[in-house]
Amino acid sequence: MKRELEEYFPQVFGKYYYDGDNEVIKQICSKIIDEIQPGHPEWNSNVAEENLHHYFNISNSNLLRYDDRFKDFEKFLLDAATDYFTDVLEYELNGSNLLITDCWLNHCSKEHCWQIKHNHNNCIIVGTYFVDFDPKIHSPLDFYRVPQKEGHPVIQQMRSPRIANEGNKYTKEVHQTKPQEGCLFIWSAETVHGYEGVFNLWKGRTTISMNFIPEILDNGKYAFRVVPLQHVDAEQLNKRKELDSQQ
Repeated sequence: MKRELEEYFPQVFGKYYYDGDNEVIKQICSKIIDEIQPGHPEWNSNVAEENLHHYFNISNSNLLRYDDRFKDFEKFLLDAATDYFTDVLEYELNGSNLLITDCWLNHCSKEHCWQIKHNHNNCIIVGTYFVDFDPKIHSPLDFYRVPQKEGHPVIQQMRSPRIANEGNKYTKEVHQTKPQEGCLFIWSAETVHGYEGVFNLWKGRTTISMNFIPEILDNGKYAFRVVPLQHVDAEQLNKRKELDSQQ
């Protein structure tokens, strides 16, 4: 019989390759992991996995401010995100730029470390850069299909048990990526992602994650400007604190 398939609403993530020196990035990250220990204000463990440690993952903090050698890397992140935002997703920047509102380091201190399924808020697109990653021993990043919410009862039929990981692109519930060192993944912020510890056979998996948002958010009718807290000077912050305390 004749059959035609017409695809609709596909998901897509971008893979961008850093043309700078990843060894420099790895050295900076190793220094952070060695120097910033539990109890330091810039250190915290994951809410679901105590062996997954985060650095500079709090409000008004940014990994990229830690070392001047991140400047070239930061430019790469912004160039890649701008390409994905404007050329792939076809959003308009309207003369403004993308901002990196948050940037933090993630490190697996033991084997079988995992990351809970989650997505990001307060941003439009998200990135993860693979600093220290061996595909033979470290878990890849997984993207998960989120079932559509139904407003009415539905009839359900059992599907083949293989679809969870091996189904075709229309049915599979998990898309397992193939990261490599020096590669940046970028995707839409609403996408649910994570990874399983069963595939993380050794410690040392190290990534840098970041959130992006346009400096000017404009839907064609309403618009406003975003100013990250780290861009506001200390005097302005102190004035805000005074006003808050008086209210």
